[in-house]
Amino acid sequence: MSRRKCHASLAKPKESDLRFNSLVIAQFIKMLMRDGKKQKASNIVWTALDMLYEYCNKKGGIIEDANEVKDSESEKAAIESMTTDEKKNMYTLRVLDKVLSKAGPSLELISKRIGGANIQVPVAVKEERQKTLAMRNIIVNARKRIPQYKSMINALAQEMIDVLKGSARTLDDVEQMHRMAKANAVFQGVKRA
Repeated sequence: MSRRKCHASLAKPKESDLRFNSLVIAQFIKMLMRDGKKQKASNIVWTALDMLYEYCNKKGGIIEDANEVKDSESEKAAIESMTTDEKKNMYTLRVLDKVLSKAGPSLELISKRIGGANIQVPVAVKEERQKTLAMRNIIVNARKRIPQYKSMINALAQEMIDVLKGSARTLDDVEQMHRMAKANAVFQGVKRA
């Protein structure tokens, strides 16, 4: 019996990561972690995000796009009073959010058994699930790149940079999922049990 979504696990408050104080990055670290080596996974994610920030800062345009979020006067004053590390963390979170929104599918396929046959029913994806699927796809495709880039840090950073450029394998996976969902659009009216 699965114990993933029991009442006790849902009631527990979620912990954010230590450096960015973000729940999204904490989830990213947990998804990347293997054999309980959380510190190693944290260092991989943090270093890859630093490399992503450096790439965006060098290029210039993506950080400016991340700045275009409509801030109120009080938020602009708060940003000006931040230290450089806090600003860097804020911009890195915005760029990561942009990467996850690009890499997340808007439709997914759910198996449904009807009359002895299994059919794939396309379902709209909620925002939280969209981020989870994006993280999963980025991690899977980054692991495939390890032989090419010699380390998980470089592979993960390059996968996120390629998502921003529009040439990542993750985007191909999302496109393939959308094509399959459109092909099965006939079953869209079938309710999920």
